[in-house]
Amino acid sequence: MDVIINPFITNGYVSKEYFCDSESELIPLCENLENKVNITLISARRFGKSALIYRIFEHFNDKKIEFVFLLICMPRRI
Repeated sequence: MDVIINPFITNGYVSKEYFCDSESELIPLCENLENKVNITLISARRFGKSALIYRIFEHFNDKKIEFVFLLICMPRRI
């Protein structure tokens, strides 16, 4: 992994070391996935939904679990 000098990452997920402020959401999401419960994340743009999903993938990295990550982008209304 490259050395990151700026701790304020603004373009994508790097690793769990730089993941913050969503650990309380991570635990119930992981429990639901372990119990085969479907999950839908909905919120406004730039709130860290994709980073949370990548963090969940990293959490389950050592287990043999397959995921489908479907990203649906809706056009903005002008």
